[in-house]
Amino acid sequence: MPYYLDAGTGSSNLTWQAALGAGYRFDWGDVTLALRSLSYEFDENDGDIRFTGPVLGATFRW
Repeated sequence: MPYYLDAGTGSSNLTWQAALGAGYRFDWGDVTLALRSLSYEFDENDGDIRFTGPVLGATFRW
C-alpha cells in the first residue's frame, strides 16, 4: 500500500499533500493507483487552492 504525506510553509501559510493507493507487482515492474490531494493555503485575501484526483503510476525494472 503506497502512501505519501508532507507539509510545509514558505510563500503560503500552509502547503500539504497526501496520497494513498494500492499497487500490484509484476515480473517487469509495479503498477500503482492512488488518490492524491494537494492544498495551498495562502493569506486571508488570496484564497486557497486544492487539487484532488487519481494518480496512475508505473515502475519498470530491467
